[in-house]
Amino acid sequence: MSAPAAIVPGWIDTTSREAVIQLYQTSYQPLQNFPMSFTGDVAAGKAGDTSADYKNAVISLVNFFRSMAGVPPIITLDLDLSHKAQLGALMFAANQQLSHTPPTTWIDYSAEGADAASHSNICLDTSLPKRPGCVEGYIEDKGDNNAVVGHRRWVLYPQTTHMGTGDIPAGKANLFGANDLWVINEAEVFGPRPATRQEYVTCPPPGYVPQGLVFDRWSFSYHDADFTGTTVAMTRNGSNVPVQLQPAQQGFGENTIVWVVPASTGPTAEPGSPRTASIDPRAAEVATHVTISNVVVNGVAQNVSYDVTAFDPTLPDVPSNGVVSAASYQGGGISPGEIVTGFGFNLGPASVIKLVLDSNGLVATKLGPTRVLFDGVPGPMIYTLAGQVSAIAPFSIAGKQNVKVQFEFNGVLSSPVTLPVVATKPAVFTLNQSGTGQGAILNQDYSTNGPVRPAVHGSVVQIFMTGGGVLDKPGKDGEIASANPLRNLAAPVTVRIGGVDAKVQFKGAPPTLVLGVVQVNAVVPAGAASGNAPLGVTIGGVASQPGVTVSIK
Repeated sequence: MSAPAAIVPGWIDTTSREAVIQLYQTSYQPLQNFPMSFTGDVAAGKAGDTSADYKNAVISLVNFFRSMAGVPPIITLDLDLSHKAQLGALMFAANQQLSHTPPTTWIDYSAEGADAASHSNICLDTSLPKRPGCVEGYIEDKGDNNAVVGHRRWVLYPQTTHMGTGDIPAGKANLFGANDLWVINEAEVFGPRPATRQEYVTCPPPGYVPQGLVFDRWSFSYHDADFTGTTVAMTRNGSNVPVQLQPAQQGFGENTIVWVVPASTGPTAEPGSPRTASIDPRAAEVATHVTISNVVVNGVAQNVSYDVTAFDPTLPDVPSNGVVSAASYQGGGISPGEIVTGFGFNLGPASVIKLVLDSNGLVATKLGPTRVLFDGVPGPMIYTLAGQVSAIAPFSIAGKQNVKVQFEFNGVLSSPVTLPVVATKPAVFTLNQSGTGQGAILNQDYSTNGPVRPAVHGSVVQIFMTGGGVLDKPGKDGEIASANPLRNLAAPVTVRIGGVDAKVQFKGAPPTLVLGVVQVNAVVPAGAASGNAPLGVTIGGVASQPGVTVSIK
């Protein structure tokens, strides 16, 4: 019997930090402390079972590491193999010992359990089920008996397409919990090698790697390679990193060379954790350059080089193109008073927090644990969410060439995104919040403009925008606009509706809304065709985004 495994689709591009963060958040973090729902009783000699969800969590964690390594995913959770693996895990938990060839004298010995032991990665762990299936432990492969990282090599073996898992939680009757992860399938071991992201498989992989998943033992696997005369060199910041090359030993998955980066060369990955990161922390964003020389494949020697950059995927992170207009979702710069949106990771809470006023009646510059800083100055906050934050750029950035934007969550700052400051960057809000389509426009009678309530020729429409630049009468950041004084944009404004010039009656800060929102009132020209007419607003010589319409009767 088999069941579909929870599949990470293919492998990711680990040179993309954002792709690694997304995979970490969706396919690693949710699987920690996953409930096992164990139905057995070790003291009574009952192997029981674990839930289908837990088994899938184990295989999903396997697929997380395979996706990072650039090998195809496990596509089948084999329930027959899992049944045998459960009997193997029972033996290990009952005897508090591990063996790939358990003696028949063991408590709860069974032939099926022994069969599983001979085909599996096996472990005893007090943290089960906190780290499901010992999968992370197999990848780390620490311990004096694991210098050849055999467990890691079998988990990442490219030919493998199905696995089984058996698990026993740690408990009173058994100090250690146990896992039996069936990884060796004879028909697949000698089968054709599928395509992988690179011709080789490394751990840690090239590119960005979560800091806590960079272990002391590094490995490089290459199908049928001869590592007899292979050397490994590592540098960081131009300085050599000491490595301890381990004697090559084959017969565990693909041919592999292993080296140790001593723990003294890197900081502790987590306070109180026995694991150490053999690379600088994410704050330094330092790449470690690896060069592996004299790898002989088919009689030909070759050299391989790659970079590994460890980082903390739990910190606020916004890509260089992640700060855009909140109306058009276009980047390219920031204007004074523009409402912007930042897209990224770890920027805010799981549930949205929306705009609030502070004790001075201004839009607050902090929502919950989130702030957005522009050259260190906090901007008024519109809303915050884990992957998306919106704020208003301070008017004080006017006249600057560039501004550094940083996102703060729980007191931790993201790396800065540096953007040019532009005088104006007009963008029309749209009803569907996509940046195109029906504009956020009110008719003269204050009804919402659209196909159901189109504007008539000669009437006035109110167009809502941002990115208008400075005002003729300065105000405070986060101030709610009023009619006294009525503030106008300093830059000239023109409007075209349906390709025809429209008379502008007002261009400024709409009363009752926060400074940064722009209202432009224009008369629908008689020459504009009826229907969904294209709308364009130019402020200070800069046109608003294309694709926005206004409905005309």
